[in-house]
Amino acid sequence: MLRSLSGVRGIEPWRTSDGYPAYRVLGMDDVDLCPEIYSLARQNDWPLRELRRDVRTLETVFNQLATGA
Repeated sequence: MLRSLSGVRGIEPWRTSDGYPAYRVLGMDDVDLCPEIYSLARQNDWPLRELRRDVRTLETVFNQLATGA
């Protein structure tokens, strides 16, 4: 269902440090998917522990390049 949202480029499943399932939704840089994801979660009674938009800053990009991440 997440893949069907407009602007989604991909989904990365992972687990949080306390064992909960989580997903990183990859979208277009200029699209905030949070409202659509929240609406989809409400419609399907999915529990949300956190929903946020990661914004890559110049500092973040530099640190990723410097550490080889």
